[in-house]
Amino acid sequence: MLYREKPNTAKYEINLQLLALIGVMFIFLFFSSHAHATDLLAGTMNDVKDTVTGTGKKWIVAIDFALSLGVFAMTKKPFVFFSTLGVLLAISGMSAFIS
Repeated sequence: MLYREKPNTAKYEINLQLLALIGVMFIFLFFSSHAHATDLLAGTMNDVKDTVTGTGKKWIVAIDFALSLGVFAMTKKPFVFFSTLGVLLAISGMSAFIS
């Protein structure tokens, strides 16, 4: 018995952190009922339709193509180029379902 073992305080710190996290979650849960987010998001779908069918789609295509070329130039892997263009095709395909 020349030395004493240190008390295991890590177990209590984890419980306090978990308790604090749960408390913060409940605070946000109760505040969200007073935020009236449904009124703020009422016209969002119309904005998305306007963006996808208008000039926003051209900008999305241009930005995605530029990013895919830039990443391809950095990595020299054709899979990167075609995978980012595949994401662009997926976004274009979803635009048919939105509108």
